[in-house]
Order: sequence, then structure tokens, then C-alpha cells
Amino acid sequence: MSKSVLIKPGIAFLPLPTDDYPKTHPHFVISKVVSGKVLVVNITDRKNIESTCYIDAGEHESVTKPSAVYYRLCSEHDAEKMSHALAKGVGVRLLNDLSTELLARVVAGAASSKDIKGSTKIKYGLKSKEHTSDPPF
Repeated sequence: MSKSVLIKPGIAFLPLPTDDYPKTHPHFVISKVVSGKVLVVNITDRKNIESTCYIDAGEHESVTKPSAVYYRLCSEHDAEKMSHALAKGVGVRLLNDLSTELLARVVAGAASSKDIKGSTKIKYGLKSKEHTSDPPF
């Protein structure tokens, strides 16, 4: 039986550097699995972008300077493939999960971000706080 990692909201990982991408950024899973896929966002330097969610250094082990969630690069990933890659360390390094509080802020930022299509928000249950009190995790 193949080893795997349970893919759920709050999983954090770091893609390993390659020749094409020598500098990588932390990535966070922000949704439950829907139709075999999850929604993933990445974190980048705060000074370069506007965001609906900012993260201070130390709020997660992977955040070493003032950062922002880069919702514009939000993407869907195959949950099964991600699970096996994380378990084997193929191209990625698994990090500690996000705290419940940080995950809630990142998800709330996704719900209010104009960089994520409305159809994607509906598919993954991302709603603005004023519309629901139930987070999608």
C-alpha cells in the first residue's frame, strides 16, 4: 500500500527549487477536496503586492518576513497526486499545518479577493463573512 498524506485545508508545503525556479514560496491548501481537487494559494513578499490577507513574520514557520497571500496565483491541484508527492517528498517539502486562526484569515481573504473567480469561490465554498459564519473547513 502506498504511503500518502491526508490533504485538507491548512496543509502547508514548499516546492523545492529547480533550475527554472531557484526561489520558491510557501503554498497553503485552503479548501476541502472537491471533485478530486483542492485550492492552493502561495505566499510572497508583502511589499510587492496588494492582498486581502497579510501575514507577519513568525505566524507560520515558513513566513520569515512580512508577507501577503498572492490570490492572483491561486490554483487547483489534484489532491491524490499532491498527497503522494508530499508523502514521498517529490518536488515538495511538507511543512507544519497552519493554525486554525491563520487558516481562517487566509480563507476569509480568499472569499473577499477580486483575484479569484466567483465560480471558483462557489465551487470551493468560499463565501464572504457577511454571508456565512461557517468556514469551508
